Amino acid sequence: MFEGLINWLKNKGISNTLIAFFLFLFFLQLGVIVHESSHVLVARVLGCEAGVHEANFFTGVSGVSCDMFQGAEKNNRLVIIALAGPLIAFLFGCLLWYTGKDAIERMGAIEFWLYSTLPSLYPYMPMSDMAQAISFGLRPGVGWLIFIAVTMFIAYQIAVEVTEKYRPFV
Repeated sequence: MFEGLINWLKNKGISNTLIAFFLFLFFLQLGVIVHESSHVLVARVLGCEAGVHEANFFTGVSGVSCDMFQGAEKNNRLVIIALAGPLIAFLFGCLLWYTGKDAIERMGAIEFWLYSTLPSLYPYMPMSDMAQAISFGLRPGVGWLIFIAVTMFIAYQIAVEVTEKYRPFV
């Protein structure tokens, strides 16, 4: 997918290090955009008002208002909206991982997982999406279960990739 662009950049004399750096920034920003846009899209599908207030390189902020709902109905919607960002970023990373044909897509998937998914799913990181979901009524045990399951999946995918590439160590 990116091979033509990379070859063109190399032909222009741009170093591999600089190319890797720009790809890192590209996937980092794309991860933030996918994450924050997912909050907004799911909020609107659930009938809430939403918008992205900022999307920087390392973080983003979405604003959501579900004031037209009350009680448990409002809180359930807010839990789903809070978890939409990291879980859709996780799925987008899986899409890159399983459909990518080279290391660039794998690198992008790992960035999605490590920057747009895992920190947001950690239950006790202040202001994380999971902490927000727990404050809206998600049981902490469920939050930990989601975090551990996603972390184990990611660790397994990376471990299999490494052991398949470097068989002499197995």
